[in-house]
Amino acid sequence: MREQAAANCKKETRTTKKSPDGVMPFQGPSRMHAAGGDRNLDLLIREEGQPPRQRRLHRTNIEWQASRSCPMLRVVIRIPPRTATDAYFAKMSGSRRLDIVFDIDLGELLESHHVVARGLEISGADGVLHYEFVPGLRQHEMDLKGPFFWYWTLSAEDDLGTLYRDDNGGAFDPDGKTAAHGTRYLGGPVPGSARLLRVNFTPAGGWTPTRSWCRQLDIALPGGRVTEAWTDPRQDAG
Repeated sequence: MREQAAANCKKETRTTKKSPDGVMPFQGPSRMHAAGGDRNLDLLIREEGQPPRQRRLHRTNIEWQASRSCPMLRVVIRIPPRTATDAYFAKMSGSRRLDIVFDIDLGELLESHHVVARGLEISGADGVLHYEFVPGLRQHEMDLKGPFFWYWTLSAEDDLGTLYRDDNGGAFDPDGKTAAHGTRYLGGPVPGSARLLRVNFTPAGGWTPTRSWCRQLDIALPGGRVTEAWTDPRQDAG
């Protein structure tokens, strides 16, 4: 499935200025979609000077590429089934679940591996991002590149100004092959009164992605509508 963006598309900027109701507005996203447990993805494409257009795509095989004139939108996403994450929660016997599901490929945050954000747990004592390494990591990679070559990081903030730790605690399945489930703590509980949660991403140390990668997710609460912000290395280099 391919959607061609407008030729006059321009890079937009973001702002954290709050609206009158106290919620940080969504500005400058490349793509926006609604969270949900089904296997489809609602893709809202925003082009400068044009009304939004929406396409409904299948979550398990998404291919989307924008115009050469708008590198900020140029990205191909292939999202595998959520098998590894579902298997993790199946072991919990129903005691835990994803409160918000979004299945977003964040790009190659570490060399030769994509990080696919599957969703959030926000009802417990600490907010948790569930993700998958695609493909899973191999022991020979750690031997060659070092034991922490995979260590991408995140930071969190919300519209209430909550202070989140930046310790980036978590774990992942070292035996995953096609995909390996992992968890990354947001650094504290997400207040029930928060209406916007922003999660920022940084690639693994020593690695610079060569293709577009997602630097930020804005998640509207409690509904879970997600707005993505992407970085294109080619545009930054120019």
